Amino acid sequence: MPRMLKMIKTDLKKMPSKKYSPKINPNKYPKLKVSTETLSVRPAINVKTLTFKAIVDSESTTGAYTVQITFFSVKYSKDKVEGYIPIKMGNTLWYYEKPSVNLNPVSLKCECDAYRFYWEKWNADNNANIGPYRKYDAKKIDRENGVNTRGVPYYTLAPGYVRKTPAPPEGRPFLNPGELMGYCKHLNSLLLLLKKANYIRGSHGFL
Repeated sequence: MPRMLKMIKTDLKKMPSKKYSPKINPNKYPKLKVSTETLSVRPAINVKTLTFKAIVDSESTTGAYTVQITFFSVKYSKDKVEGYIPIKMGNTLWYYEKPSVNLNPVSLKCECDAYRFYWEKWNADNNANIGPYRKYDAKKIDRENGVNTRGVPYYTLAPGYVRKTPAPPEGRPFLNPGELMGYCKHLNSLLLLLKKANYIRGSHGFL
């Protein structure tokens, strides 16, 4: 079963951000620009889901990331219901109740490296990631980039992730030592936009 946003945020707050990364603090995440022109709403009536997808700017001067949020247990109706939003599926007009950040479980996805290496594996393990996590093979990537990897030690951090430095204190700290769920600033910015634009409902204070 996918997870509630509040559960993911509770996990995220456990991250020792000062020691591992000063940017892992959702209360201090910047509000990044979301391209409203790219925002799409995709209903899946048979499985009662609603997916929002958009492109969110990075903090750098160039670059942007595709971000997705799927809400589960969304209520649909063929009949017009007060407060429901109309949406066309093929030739049929349906109506859906706006999903709630407090009541509807979610799955998340962002293309950025922060989401990929901090959260994706552990969100996937908890059914809170859209699709499988992206596996990472440092040796293979180095070979593809023409780097000679002979004689270089690699250290396994988790299934699908390989690091080039030994464990702390000798090497760099692990990114997510507690195997916690979480989300990045790009997902946070999309959630803020969806709330402001009245696409979703419920208390947004935990974001």
